[in-house]
Amino acid sequence: MVIATVFTESDASQSALYRSRRSEDRRAARLLGATTAHLGFLDAPFRSSRYGNFCGIVFGRANEYPRTLDQVSEKIGQLIRRLRPEQILAPLAVGNHVDHRLVRDAALMAVDRSRLLFYEDRPYAFVRGQVSHVIATPASPLHAEYFAATYVRRHLGRTRQDSVAAKWAHVRPLPCNLRRARCVQMDSAELQMALQAIRAYRTQIGDLFSSEEELVSQYRSHLETLWEAGSDRRGRRTPVSS
Repeated sequence: MVIATVFTESDASQSALYRSRRSEDRRAARLLGATTAHLGFLDAPFRSSRYGNFCGIVFGRANEYPRTLDQVSEKIGQLIRRLRPEQILAPLAVGNHVDHRLVRDAALMAVDRSRLLFYEDRPYAFVRGQVSHVIATPASPLHAEYFAATYVRRHLGRTRQDSVAAKWAHVRPLPCNLRRARCVQMDSAELQMALQAIRAYRTQIGDLFSSEEELVSQYRSHLETLWEAGSDRRGRRTPVSS
């Protein structure tokens, strides 16, 4: 199993932090019995100033998006041709983070649908209503639970909640027909392995979970759900988010 991390680089000001993140990535993969492939793209805030705040990351699409999308799609295609995997998992972009959207859209361009599954991005998928923003037509209203989520509280800053709610109302679901492929309940050993891998991300875990208790509780109480994509609702085969 190979875990490819697409956005692994920063500018010079954050190079030490991103070296640590890549090291954490390798440690987490080893705990899961996997190897890593770091694809070397700049993280969102280093590609455009538009991604410098909460709304920019969650709702923004800077001028670089189409170019980065093509480059990521090509790199994923190269990796597939080299590794020849039987199946590819990509993020569903629950939570709407721009980098997750880019990887999802690139996978839809680069990967044959028969081999492609989408996983629900965590911890975003733990928040009520967030998965339905990707799969539902129309998307469900933003649930009040959203603003209590640790990752939102950590990064929202001075952004007004009503402004965020208004922007979520205009987020369109993925235009292809998504079907639930499988739901998996991790057994005790699998859960412990997953938790150990998550704890390896010491520079990031505090932004996602408020405590060890929250981490364990959320992973213990949610099924792992995978989705597959058909053609889009207008009959096209290669949808890209707006």
